[in-house]
This record gives sequence, C-alpha cells and structure tokens, in this order.
Amino acid sequence: MIRTLIVEDDPMVSEFNKRFLQKISGFELRGICSQAYEAEEVLNSETIDLVLLDIHMPGMNGWDLLKKIRSTNSECDVIIITASHDRESIQKGIRLGAVDYLIKPFEFDRFKEALITYYETRKEILSIHQWKQDEVDRQFKSKTSIASEQSNSDFPKGLTEVTMKRIAESLLLQEEQAFTTEEFAEIIGLSRVSVRKYLNYLVDMHVISESMNYHKVGRPVSTFKVINRERVKKLI
Repeated sequence: MIRTLIVEDDPMVSEFNKRFLQKISGFELRGICSQAYEAEEVLNSETIDLVLLDIHMPGMNGWDLLKKIRSTNSECDVIIITASHDRESIQKGIRLGAVDYLIKPFEFDRFKEALITYYETRKEILSIHQWKQDEVDRQFKSKTSIASEQSNSDFPKGLTEVTMKRIAESLLLQEEQAFTTEEFAEIIGLSRVSVRKYLNYLVDMHVISESMNYHKVGRPVSTFKVINRERVKKLI
C-alpha cells in the first residue's frame, strides 16, 4: 500500500481528495493536514510515500514544504494539486521534483490517472535493480523513447499521452477479440465517456475498426477491434 498524506487547507477540497483516493486500490490514507507545518510534523514522525500537496496555504506554503522535503533527501513523492496554472508555478513544480501537477478544478479521471501512473511507475522502479537505457528513457520520457514521439500536441484537445499509453497497452491484450466501449472502460478503469473519446480518435487514425451490431430489441451497439497492432505498439 502507498501511504498517502493529503495537505489541503480547504475542507471541501480535502474531502473530495479523500473520497477520490479511497476509490483507488493500492493507496492508504494516513492523514489530512490543513497546514504545511502540520504535514511537516507528520513527515518527521512517520513514513509517507506520497503527498497530495496544495500550494496556497496560510503560514508555510506548499512550496516551502516541498523544498523541505527535498532538502532532507526524503524518499517521499509529491503530486501538486493547486489552482495555480501560471508558467512560473509549473516550472517550479518540475524543478522541485513533483511527479505530477493537477490544476483545480479537476475531474476524477485525471486524479485517477495521476495516481495509477504513479503507482505503476513506482512499482517498476522498485522492481528493477540494474537499468537498461530503454527503461530509463521510459521513466524520463527521453526524446529517444517511442512514447515521447507521441507528444501531447499530436493528440486532440482532451486526450493525454499517459492515458493513450494505457489505452494502447490494454488494446494489445485484446488480440482479435471485439469489445464494446463499456467492456473496455471496465478493463482500463476509466469512465465510458473518456474511453469513447480515445476510441473515436483511434478509429479516425485507422488503428482500430468500429462496427455496429444490430439486435432485435434495443439500440445498436458499437464494437471495436484492433486492425493495426504495429501502430498500437508505437503509442506505448
């Protein structure tokens, strides 16, 4: 279990974060702090793997806490959750080693994507002792890696590289089997609406095909099938 601490001064937001976190397996909520100095005390007294960190708080702000976490060589990771979306804040988050940056308000799918990506990345890092270059490239999103060739600008607005990679990995497991939007959404753990956007894009790119199945009763159902596995692999 990934031991998680929520640091947020808005009670409503912290409650939403708590509920979102509890919907995702593999994470254990160890506490909620409304001020950064309270979080510092928790971090000094017990082992925390991940902090969901707000930035604008009274007294010590989130940046100050993040700097202290880094100065102590703590192995704790941080996902920033803030309303700040200016260039300076984004750059500061990257330079201080945040593993993700969520801009308020955000939807559950984006929150879930951030945590699942962190979970999978952490699991892979802990499982490998001697790294190969392609494994390093995958973690740092090097320009030499296949994944980085598919930059966010290659996708329509609303589609992200991280989720597209998850979609592609799941598609490769489908073999020749046809599937519906609902079935695929359940497999990948995202909402049907979100999954449909990605499937529509992949149909337009001739990566998967779409067929309409008509039944005697009820509305017709769309089914999808992978038709170009090589292009799917390039999305990973």
